[in-house]
This record gives sequence, C-alpha cells and structure tokens, in this order.
Amino acid sequence: DVQCEWTSVRTIMNHWGNNTAALEKAAGPGRWNDPDMLLAGNDCVTDDEATTQFVIWSIVAAPLIMGNDLRKVPASMKKLLLNPEIIAIDQDPLGKPGGRRTKYPGSIEVWTRELSGGDLGVAVYFDAPGRFALEAGRVG
Repeated sequence: DVQCEWTSVRTIMNHWGNNTAALEKAAGPGRWNDPDMLLAGNDCVTDDEATTQFVIWSIVAAPLIMGNDLRKVPASMKKLLLNPEIIAIDQDPLGKPGGRRTKYPGSIEVWTRELSGGDLGVAVYFDAPGRFALEAGRVG
C-alpha cells in the first residue's frame, strides 16, 4: 500500500519497473493493474514528485484514483490532475499498458507505452540533478 511519502511511491515504481513484463501481460481492456492511489494534492509530496507519479501511473495504464480532499487541492495540483495530455495517455483506447524499458546508471529510467495510431508515450525519470543525452532510437 502506498504511504503518504515519496519513498513509498519510489518503492512502488521500482516494483513495477522490475516486473514490467509480467504486469503488462496481466492488464488490458477490462482488467487494469492498480499500483495504488495518487498522492497529488496531499502535502506529503512535492509538485515534482506528484507529477512523476501521475505520469508513471498513466504510462502503466493505471486507474487514476485520488486519495485526498478535493476541496483542499492546490491550484498547481488541480492543473496537473486535469492535464488532458497525461489523461489521454492513461485513457488511450488501445489499452496496452506500458512499463520501464531502460534503467541507466545514475537513476535514469525510460518508461514507454504503445498508444493507438502507432504513437508512443514516453516518460523519462531521473532523480539526480544534471543533464543527460537520450537518443530517440534507444527509447522504443
């Protein structure tokens, strides 16, 4: 179960990343994997952490269930939770879940999801400051 702290979200992300192949086989239209509720809008994660969780949950085609008091959601989190591009990835009609494809040294991860129309949803996560180069051909 997710706890209201970033380390809990990272533990879930690591589990999902390490088990992408099995989790993708178990999900699809009518049967969705659920990594747990979103923490966006709670004061236990930063805006960047909430954004990361929301994007990764969308890549894995998870139900986007919020675990907070909607009357108290800050404007920045309302904007995130209503982001049509991220929601479109989560709700893509192809219904194929995605997962972590690559984990580079230094905590850089590439997550992808095949989308309808031959498109590809891509999320890049890194938890260290700095810059890195990523070639598009190595993503999908």
